[in-house]
Amino acid sequence: MGAREVAVAAVVIGVLVSAGCGVARTSGSAIPVPGPVSTDGSGTATGTPSTTVSAPEKSDSLADADPCDLLTSADKAVLGITKSEESEKVGTERVCRHLTADGAVSPGIRTNVGLAGIVVDGPISDLSIGSHQARQMRTLAGRCFVFLGVSASSRVDVLGSELRGDQDAACDLALRAAKLIEPNLPES
Repeated sequence: MGAREVAVAAVVIGVLVSAGCGVARTSGSAIPVPGPVSTDGSGTATGTPSTTVSAPEKSDSLADADPCDLLTSADKAVLGITKSEESEKVGTERVCRHLTADGAVSPGIRTNVGLAGIVVDGPISDLSIGSHQARQMRTLAGRCFVFLGVSASSRVDVLGSELRGDQDAACDLALRAAKLIEPNLPES
């Protein structure tokens, strides 16, 4: 096995271990999934009991949301995230940085400005993601943003960056993360 295969195997093992052993910070409510259960006449249940799955809780506001909770453990595994840092305040934005083997994706929450307040630093285009209006911007520094509008005065910024400077890969990462985050945002 060559050095590249060993490195890939180490990353895969790291993702599996972190996904399985970390403390999940998910919120939501249990949703019963019915199974075929009946009673035998004496009140005793027979058959397969129902199971419960957790669905992320859809917030009414971004004001108290933690940007590190915008991606679930399953989302992080899909994106290949190997490490998540604590959220921090950068200017007026609360940001969480998630590292991958090839770069990083950093969702941030802004509650003081919507899509109209984007400071343009490169080519920008309009798009829709789910029920939210969005904009994608390729920065002059080689990074890529996807901005998800939540209200006239709030948005989620998803920054993608790639270690080798591959802006297409950075945009792909930011867009994939934004599509995973969007279903859990308040309606716009």
